[in-house]
Amino acid sequence: MALREFVGELDTYTEVGPLGIGGRRWRVWRAEASDKSPVVVKLPHSPADVAARWAAQVEVYRRIRGVQGPLGELFAVPYDFIDGEYGQIQPYMQGYTLQELIELWLTRRPTDDTMTRLRDRMWLAYQLAAAVEVLERIGVCHGDFSPGNVLLSKTASGPRLVLIDFDEAFERDAGGTSLGTDDYRAPEVDAGGGATWASDRYALSVLIHFLLTR
Repeated sequence: MALREFVGELDTYTEVGPLGIGGRRWRVWRAEASDKSPVVVKLPHSPADVAARWAAQVEVYRRIRGVQGPLGELFAVPYDFIDGEYGQIQPYMQGYTLQELIELWLTRRPTDDTMTRLRDRMWLAYQLAAAVEVLERIGVCHGDFSPGNVLLSKTASGPRLVLIDFDEAFERDAGGTSLGTDDYRAPEVDAGGGATWASDRYALSVLIHFLLTR
């Protein structure tokens, strides 16, 4: 379905095409703003699915907006919203997900030397840990910390990561009901319990173990 069919007229944005990401609740398109800058437009499959926790989600975005990591902003958050539709407008970020990189590692023989790969992976592990530490410090749980929600880009200093898709995030003291992602979901969440800051830590430990042992 085209963006305009789904949400009606959006005079400020022109659709470029659908993006194959967005999680359980969202449809996602790439678009252009009136100044031709690339953006991502996210709209819920059903507004009722996100209405109840929308105010809390916007508060999460407020808390994490502009937070800096070793190579720039750590978190991708909306800078505008679509009134009445619970829609989000985010900058479009060039790159690839950590999940895509992992799949390459598993299916293709690396061409660089072992030390270079280890150094890059250790740098990624450091940035991942820094992201979780910052979230804990500002009182936010991501709720779905997994390779598909880590966007990577190349820089002169090595791979830079940005954590994306805070649709399951919540304020730490409020608790959460995130389903997480298979293989990175904490045991207590698998058993039917609520997600907590410890769930993010568990997912981080699984991911770092993979990065440094595969």
